[in-house]
Amino acid sequence: MFTRTVVDLSHFLLVVTLALAVTQWRASQRVLGFVSALGTSSLLTFVVHRIFEQALHLGLTPLDLPAEIVYAVCLGGGVFGSCGVIVLRRRFAAWNRVLRAVYL
Repeated sequence: MFTRTVVDLSHFLLVVTLALAVTQWRASQRVLGFVSALGTSSLLTFVVHRIFEQALHLGLTPLDLPAEIVYAVCLGGGVFGSCGVIVLRRRFAAWNRVLRAVYL
């Protein structure tokens, strides 16, 4: 039990240390700016990413691609699609009102 606790704690501390290092590194703040955008619109991100991922999955199913490629495309499409919707929301007030009316 002691060994298992130490191993789990060391993994947790490793993840926390890596997270702190990435957040304090100035170059990563520009590169990972989309994470902040996803967090500020979390409800929108939650709803929209499922739509993008399911649409991509349905579109890729007939192609009979390996599961790893389908997963990578769906993950990337969900993240970047959500970011795109958030950028459009910030730029166009009418689009923002439509989205707020739909999901609020």
